[in-house]
Amino acid sequence: MIRMMMMDDDDDDMEYEFEASCRPLLNLYTFLHKPNQCPFYLVCDVIKSLKMTREIFINKYHHMVNISRINRSDFETNGLIVQLEKRRSNCKILNDKNKQTMNEQQQQQQQHEIEIVYQSEQINRILDIELTVI
Repeated sequence: MIRMMMMDDDDDDMEYEFEASCRPLLNLYTFLHKPNQCPFYLVCDVIKSLKMTREIFINKYHHMVNISRINRSDFETNGLIVQLEKRRSNCKILNDKNKQTMNEQQQQQQQHEIEIVYQSEQINRILDIELTVI
C-alpha cells in the first residue's frame, strides 16, 4: 500500500493525500475539534486487516504501538474520517467496570470506549503502508 502526501507550494497549510492499494484501505480518523492531534486507526479495523485476534496483535506488537481508549460518544460526535471513501467498521465497545459515577446514564456513557492506535511509522510498517511526501 502506498500513501502519498502532496504539499501545495502556494499555501503551506494545504495537504493532499493519495492512496493506492490492491486491498481495501483502513479508515483513518481525526477529531474535528482537535485538528493538531495525530490521526488514528480503530484497533478493530487494524486487527481485522491483519487477520489476527486482539490478543495476538497486542502480544506481537505491544512494544511498537500504544493502544489508547476514547469515549464512544465523543468519537461518534466529533470523529471525522480522513479518507474520502467511508467504510463500515464493526467494533466492539469496551466495558470498563472500574468507573463509578452518580448518574446511571452518565455512567453508561463513560463505560463505552473504543480502542484506537495513533498513526505512526511503526503502525504504518505493521500495516505495510508506505508514506511518501511529494
